[in-house]
Amino acid sequence: MKRSDAFPGKYLKADDLGGREHVVTIDHVAVVAVGSGDHKQTKPVCYFVGDRTKSMVVNSTNGTRFNLSPAVMILTTGPA
Repeated sequence: MKRSDAFPGKYLKADDLGGREHVVTIDHVAVVAVGSGDHKQTKPVCYFVGDRTKSMVVNSTNGTRFNLSPAVMILTTGPA
C-alpha cells in the first residue's frame, strides 16, 4: 500500500501522478495558508479544472515549470 493511499492529502504529491504524464488545465492560483501549527506558511496554490483533481502547492521546484496564470500544464514526476 502506498503512503498516499493510507494517508490521502488535500494537495497533489508526485506519488499521486503514478509515474505517468498528466495534462491538466489551470483554473486559477490563490495564495493560501498551508501546513498546521508552527509550520503554517502562506504559499501559492494552483487549482485545476475538474472536480476530482487535487490542488497543488507551488514551490520553487514545480513553480519553474509554468506561469502562474490560467494555462494548460503537463504534470510529470521527471525533471523539467
